[in-house]
Amino acid sequence: MTESVRLLRLKSVYKLIEKEGGFLPPFIFFKMLCFFSVFVVKYLIMLKCKLVSFLRKVEQFEVDYRELCRAPAAHTKHIKAVFDWFDSVIYALLAIFVIFAFLFRLVGVSGQSMEPTLHNGDWLAVRAVNTKINRGEIVVVTQPNKLNEPIIKRVIAVAGDTVDIDFRTGKVTVNGVVSDEPYIAEKTERSFDTSFPLTVPQNCVFVMGDNRNHSLDSRSSVIGFIDTRYILGVAEFRLIPVGDWKIDSNGK
Repeated sequence: MTESVRLLRLKSVYKLIEKEGGFLPPFIFFKMLCFFSVFVVKYLIMLKCKLVSFLRKVEQFEVDYRELCRAPAAHTKHIKAVFDWFDSVIYALLAIFVIFAFLFRLVGVSGQSMEPTLHNGDWLAVRAVNTKINRGEIVVVTQPNKLNEPIIKRVIAVAGDTVDIDFRTGKVTVNGVVSDEPYIAEKTERSFDTSFPLTVPQNCVFVMGDNRNHSLDSRSSVIGFIDTRYILGVAEFRLIPVGDWKIDSNGK
């Protein structure tokens, strides 16, 4: 029915939140992620310092040995190459932590409600910093709901928009204009307990899954309108399956 999302988080904290019947607020998650990133970075820097100290001792030993034997130290070049390689790995890991701590989040897709755009088992890079949510974008939502799980859906309408759905023809209308939706699996023929037409409140969006007849979304009071404060981010590209990077976010 719904598209659940597996977020990278600390299991113990998540279980505690589940017992309380709620969700981990995004700002608390980011604080935890930043703390974890700083801890890992400090550990890597400490490891690098120890390795540098060790390599310097080895290099000094090589120099002393060369002076004693008056022979060229062929291993010095190899030691320098190892140090340069490790240094590159450290900076690459630091860059990855910075990118995924402050710019992107890793999100796993579970379910079929976003087919054919997204499939069960896909892993996405979600842009964590958003200034504006636009129609057609695929978003990850952490808003509390009766299912007690995050969801991933497509934004159909934003604040102030009027949405109408003709379930006989399957047409979705936003502000009087029939939406062009080449990304959907089939026409929107399934209705829930929400009456149409309706106007999206301020600071909210109306979302639906691309697999319209197999998606629990804003058409139901179980999900309802999505408060933009609970939008974790916008799906930018696909990491898994490897090679299938592009996400058709706007249906073009």
